[in-house]
Amino acid sequence: MTKGLQGPIVSGLNGAFLELFRRVQPDPMGLDPALADRLASLPPEACRRLADLPCVLFGFGLAGRGGWDEVLESPAPEFCQRPELGQFLLVALSSLSTIAASDRDSAAVRFGIPEWVLDRLVEGGPAVAFRLASRLDVRARFGSCRSLWSALLGAAGRRRSAAMDGIQVQWVSLSLARAIGVNPARDAGRRLYRASCDRRRTLRSANVSLTAGDREFTRR
Repeated sequence: MTKGLQGPIVSGLNGAFLELFRRVQPDPMGLDPALADRLASLPPEACRRLADLPCVLFGFGLAGRGGWDEVLESPAPEFCQRPELGQFLLVALSSLSTIAASDRDSAAVRFGIPEWVLDRLVEGGPAVAFRLASRLDVRARFGSCRSLWSALLGAAGRRRSAAMDGIQVQWVSLSLARAIGVNPARDAGRRLYRASCDRRRTLRSANVSLTAGDREFTRR
């Protein structure tokens, strides 16, 4: 897959997530209820701005299911009680596998997934994607970060791109932190800075510079 196709795939998944989010209301998918209401009522143009983020707006919920290793080692699929979520997860995981097959770094940053998980997903093929789709959940990524989502929704509602550009950098920084196992709320920002210095190829493949994001983390 060429890098030029990765952005449209992520944008399409983000758009599908926003549609799913509206359909499953009043489930806030991990967001503060007031923010969930704002997200569900965004006009189409603001939704397009959100969908164009270089990383996904959603996460694969692991709460109550252990870690990635436990989910991956599950011997058989579970019954999916919410078919609309299972269908979205299967499409998202298949798209993730497609991107990861040609560029692990870009997939790790765009989805915030550790590379060893991507290895298992790509090597296992459709059977692993199907098993994961039945055991995972769909959540708003970084849903507990109320200030981040508030700023993201505010920026999406403006026509000026400067505000959204700043949020994009922070969003990609957090996604990179998740991919390399750094918790910005717990670990020193300098650890993220050192790790990101070794991953410039990742940032170039995602067409986003994290320089400003690195500085933001060192100020926290």
